[in-house]
Amino acid sequence: MDKNDSFAKSAVRHLNISKMFFNDKFRVDTISLDRFDFNETADINSLCVKMVNVSFVISVCRSSHSIGIVAELARISQVPTIQVDLNYWSLPLNFNGQHKNLFHNHVQAADYIDQRVFNMYVLTKDITAFKCDSCESALMFWMRPFPVGKIMEIRDLDDYLFRNEIGLELDYSINGWDSLNVAFYMNVMGYAFETIREMNATFDVLPTFTCEAGPSEPNITTTVREVVLNDPAHEYGNYTESSPNLFFQNLEVRIYKIDRDRDHEDALFNKEVGVWTPTSKLSVMYGTLQVDVRNLNIFRVVTLIQPPFVQRTGDPNTPYEGYCIDLINMIQVEVNFTYTIYEVEDGSFGTMDDNGNWNGLIGALVSGSADIALAPLSVMAERENDVDFTVPYYDLVGTTILMKKADVEYSLFKFMKVLEWPVWLCIVAAYLFTSILLWIFDRFSPYSFTNNKESMWKEMSLNESMSPRDRAKLAVWDYPVSDKFTNMWRYMQESKLPPDMDAAVDRVLNSVDGFAFIGDATEIKYAALTNCKLQQVGTEFSRKPYAIAVQSGHILKDKISSAILMLLNQRRLETLKEKWWTDNPNKVNCPDSSDESDGISIQNIGGVFIVILAGIALSIVTLAFEYYYYKRKARKAAEKEKEQIEMKIQQVIPNGVHQNGIKQDGPKTVNGTNGNGNAVQRTKRSNSVSAYENTAFQY
Repeated sequence: MDKNDSFAKSAVRHLNISKMFFNDKFRVDTISLDRFDFNETADINSLCVKMVNVSFVISVCRSSHSIGIVAELARISQVPTIQVDLNYWSLPLNFNGQHKNLFHNHVQAADYIDQRVFNMYVLTKDITAFKCDSCESALMFWMRPFPVGKIMEIRDLDDYLFRNEIGLELDYSINGWDSLNVAFYMNVMGYAFETIREMNATFDVLPTFTCEAGPSEPNITTTVREVVLNDPAHEYGNYTESSPNLFFQNLEVRIYKIDRDRDHEDALFNKEVGVWTPTSKLSVMYGTLQVDVRNLNIFRVVTLIQPPFVQRTGDPNTPYEGYCIDLINMIQVEVNFTYTIYEVEDGSFGTMDDNGNWNGLIGALVSGSADIALAPLSVMAERENDVDFTVPYYDLVGTTILMKKADVEYSLFKFMKVLEWPVWLCIVAAYLFTSILLWIFDRFSPYSFTNNKESMWKEMSLNESMSPRDRAKLAVWDYPVSDKFTNMWRYMQESKLPPDMDAAVDRVLNSVDGFAFIGDATEIKYAALTNCKLQQVGTEFSRKPYAIAVQSGHILKDKISSAILMLLNQRRLETLKEKWWTDNPNKVNCPDSSDESDGISIQNIGGVFIVILAGIALSIVTLAFEYYYYKRKARKAAEKEKEQIEMKIQQVIPNGVHQNGIKQDGPKTVNGTNGNGNAVQRTKRSNSVSAYENTAFQY
């Protein structure tokens, strides 16, 4: 910058604030801003000495000598460079020394304004809309820059300053008259950051340039020109290349005709009558800038897309449809006026910044770009300070929550998901451990069933004369088990708000951790109406009516209000509500959620019966195993006992004397003959061993 240049000092201050903003945006702290002041003796050598760890050069020099040195530096070192062309012009403030006639000229000019003798033309860089509550008469053309598109760079910077309290610390604020300059230098610094990133794809190791060696990194092909061409769109207009490496901002200037008449204090007019840009030049809306806005019966309606109130059709002849479109057509018939409709550039309803500047629909009304704001617009006290509302055309609407419905999964073993697997394993382990303990107690306790044959459990269950106290002594557990498990899990983290409803719905549906969107109840209701995966949660709060907004003091306010009251009395607005909500063509038929909550379906509980059948089958197999096992064991025991008895019988002496000398009866014989007539002697088994007790079964 040139030394002692006040304009350059202001520019450096804006650049430094923008550098802090982009450092925070890109999460880097390796980029700093150093200043070099040119004086009359400065040359290329003195500038090359300063080229230490330099990655980018921004020049706000205005003298031809300094600009030439910067150009030579860029050629020698190949450092990326932006030269800002600071040109300005001042209005002629020469009264030819006739200061004594100043008051007289002022009074005479006021009379000329009342008589409509001449107009005033005001060209300003201030983005603040014209507002003059004390003006009795005025007739002027107010020309000012206007933001285009949905980019809100100034508001992002202002939010950053407020969030980090930088504005208070550095005594820096963004005023309406300086917003255009702030946005421009913010664009310049943004191009510098983007160029450095493109050269190295990272901010960890920054490429540097010197006069002697040139760039520190080989094969650097990124140029500032490519960066600007790839990112031309910004808040106050695109950057257009007029000649090689020379860009200008295609700033949009809107021309408003301001009309105040002391004889018609209730009719105030701020009406856009033309647009001028450096590329398209002047574009007039109503044939001439001198149009009489008081007698003009063509009104501009601004709207935004929010189904089912306003939605696109795809037909260029009738581009919009919806509840509000049908409403304005009904009002048009009653009031008898013509309108043109357009979408607001930033797609918002309207918020006010620290300087009192509105954007969105409210900003369009305050500035004069539109006469009527047609949308599901809530009536708020802060909005009523700058615009007028008609009587409400819709019921009270509040704020509510949009969430994704829980996915209904049908599974025969869904009941298993009531508890997590570790819990089920703990239950099984507890069951086995308890069973082992019961077996040990039953085996070794002297009062158990095995060791005490009294039928305690049978008496406890069948003896109704037993007192509750006695029954409690015998009961192992005597309390109901209630398994009421409530899991309240709230996951909250700081995140940016979705830019629009489509982004909010996408985030609700696809968020991994779950995302709940708090927004306008009608938006959420319509989203749930057209998507079965979404649901409205909770009741509405902070309810407000919807109304049509017009410019403050506009002649249409009372006429539109009267038309709405008539439509309400005729119940025609109820017909619109029925058409766009109940009979909406985009409505989908979703299964009633109450059907799923009435009871558990067989698809989800069938696994219980499968488990029961599996248990029955396992018990049958176990019973069969036990039956055959004990039957075989009893048969082996009987055979073994039989063998022992036969061995004892064989040891008996035939004459009735046992081997130990004790007299015993010999076996009795029965004589007979067989079929051949031979004598057969059969021995009759003693009855003393004819019966025995089986250890497993009793016969």
